[in-house]
Amino acid sequence: MHEGKVFKDPVDGTYKEPFKPRDGHEVYQRSCIDHFAGERAIQVALQEKNSGILVGTAFIFWARFYAVVSLICATICYSIVVVFFPLLNSPSLSWLPSLFVIGGGVSLLFLAYHCLSLSAAMKLKRQDKDQGISAEFLERILHYRKGSLSTSDRAKQQIAEVLSSLQALKRRAGAGHRLSAQSQGKDE
Repeated sequence: MHEGKVFKDPVDGTYKEPFKPRDGHEVYQRSCIDHFAGERAIQVALQEKNSGILVGTAFIFWARFYAVVSLICATICYSIVVVFFPLLNSPSLSWLPSLFVIGGGVSLLFLAYHCLSLSAAMKLKRQDKDQGISAEFLERILHYRKGSLSTSDRAKQQIAEVLSSLQALKRRAGAGHRLSAQSQGKDE
């Protein structure tokens, strides 16, 4: 992997240092939190923590909501397939039941995803109730997801090394390109 070195996130282009959990509880908490993408999820968890609500309560609500919506969509899609099943014999309209089968499958996939998210949210809430999730840990996760580096001196040094290496490679590539262009010009 990255072995503790700063790396560039391929999604948003920010430089990040691998997140370092301080103990086994933080490893478990992070694995539960990773089911919820983006900075907003961590901000919600911080708001819950600061309000005295157990972390994960909002995650449970939204995971249940989206699981129910996915189940309703799957039920509607497969009900429509049953109604339109005779259209499979029609050459011009056979695509219609197939489209709803695909829609039902995607809805079931979303249902499975949100059920797993619900499980992670319940574990997170139980973890906060039993051991407690610190606001400092959530802040560290938030800074990590934003791409901010908390160990700025070491990180800045590593970023500077990476950037200087990239600039050196660009100079070498540019010099090599100029040399090959010059050699091609002499050959003619």
